[in-house]
Amino acid sequence: KAVMRRQRSANGLLLPDSYFRYAWDLLNLLCLGYTIFEIPYSMVFINSADPCEWSAHAVFNLAIDLFFLSDIACTLNTAILDEFGSTIVDRKVIIANYVSSWFVFDILSSFPIETVLCIAGVDLGDNAGILRVLKAFRFLKLARLLKIMRVLKKWDALAGSTSVTNFVKLMQFVCLMVGMAHICACIFFGITQWDICYVDPTDSLDQGVSVQCHQEPEGRVAVNWLSRYDPALHASPGRPESKYLASLYFTVATLSTVGYGDVTPTSDTERIYAVFLALLGAMVFALCIGSISSLANQGNHTESLLQTSNHAFSDFLTFNHIPRTLAAKAKRQHAHLTKLATHLVHPCMDELPRHTRNQIVWNSLGESVAQVPFFNSMNLDARARMVELLRPVRFKANDVIFSECDVGTEMFWVTDGVVDHVDLSGTVTAKIKVGELFGEVCMFPAMLPVRYFKARARTDVECLELRKEDFENFVKPWFPDLYQTIGDFALERLSYVDLDALKKELGHRSSTRCAILEMQAGQYRVTQKRLKRTKTTIVSNKTGLIASFNPGLLRPPSPAHLEARQS
Repeated sequence: KAVMRRQRSANGLLLPDSYFRYAWDLLNLLCLGYTIFEIPYSMVFINSADPCEWSAHAVFNLAIDLFFLSDIACTLNTAILDEFGSTIVDRKVIIANYVSSWFVFDILSSFPIETVLCIAGVDLGDNAGILRVLKAFRFLKLARLLKIMRVLKKWDALAGSTSVTNFVKLMQFVCLMVGMAHICACIFFGITQWDICYVDPTDSLDQGVSVQCHQEPEGRVAVNWLSRYDPALHASPGRPESKYLASLYFTVATLSTVGYGDVTPTSDTERIYAVFLALLGAMVFALCIGSISSLANQGNHTESLLQTSNHAFSDFLTFNHIPRTLAAKAKRQHAHLTKLATHLVHPCMDELPRHTRNQIVWNSLGESVAQVPFFNSMNLDARARMVELLRPVRFKANDVIFSECDVGTEMFWVTDGVVDHVDLSGTVTAKIKVGELFGEVCMFPAMLPVRYFKARARTDVECLELRKEDFENFVKPWFPDLYQTIGDFALERLSYVDLDALKKELGHRSSTRCAILEMQAGQYRVTQKRLKRTKTTIVSNKTGLIASFNPGLLRPPSPAHLEARQS
């Protein structure tokens, strides 16, 4: 960013993702929306006797045109993005790219030709040819609707987020629908002015029956859809807003395939236009359904993966009938892990080059890891590889992180909160604060494989957990200096441990664990002694007793077995 700011200062360019550029684009969208609404409306509903009259409406339109001319200058002084999202600050490349794409179109649609002709003294009221050219230029300004799509597309490219993409698509769909309905409504009312049908007053217009149209107005009345729908509104010389609403009402009802039937065409031109709107409405309806379905299915992929992981874990707890309190605690800890360590869930990280992956991993957990001074002194590769091995864990106040005499397979760095160091007698002997390491002694089984104290959360605690298998399989071969440093630190702490009290506690727990087996072993010895004192006769010498046995159930001993017993 610092390099980009220096380049911007040197070239005098605006960055496409700067706050000023976002504000300018937002103002651009507002002016574009006004233009799309104003041009068709003023051409159809506002008839000015003097095109060169300097009214408030004309002054405001001139200000809009001047803004779009200044937007051309702003575009020429804004850096652009290439196909890979990199920022291009070469002014020659920027100008060449704009001139070869949208420059001519923006000039033609922004140049205030009416104002220039009025200032030049051209009489626009009496020159029909010039008026037709002006109308053509005004229709060209309607193509500014494409500029709205350009601005929204640029926002989408700069954001790079699925949520922003969905919002941009929704805005494009809304702009397209509203703009199309507005333009179609203006055209529908314009037909009443461009294709005038005169009929005799005695002809019937009931039930929508068509009558013969005449071109001469003498002794006849003008008939169109508006005169049939609201004769008083049609006869009124003013009220353009009411006439616009009536046109918009028919257009929206037709495009949405509702078709109430209270507004009906009377001439062939109106019928042809109504057929066009009906066909367009069918396509719009299909586009609406498809767009809404697409937006509904295009959620954030990472959020979907996290939700799937959390739901699977919740199903596991439900299937195993875990108590509600314990299940809530486990869900909370699992959600915390997946939220902070998304690289453990998302598979796309494996596709990136190592240096880029290191930067992303560090930025994803950098805020938490930055609380630990141990990691701040490392280079990027060492920090990122260590962060990939760490798992964020969270504990509520008074939660036990581990107990004394437990087999230790993890060590922790505190990133938030305070952990109590509780000795074998139950006394809090120390407080483990943010940035400190604990539980590292058990990572070296040759020193001490079990915990010599209890770790209990004094407040809500967040920690980074490193497991023993990762410590041995990755940290030891990758960073032997870190492995040795942690080992020296563990050896230093072990020198202050009361090993006699620990041996006594381990002996007590061992006798408790083994008491059942020792009792069973004593019972087994007593039984064996009793069996040795009891003489069991397997085969009797009395033939009657032998005859009473089923030979299939009790067979006589073999000679070899008898010899063995006699010996």
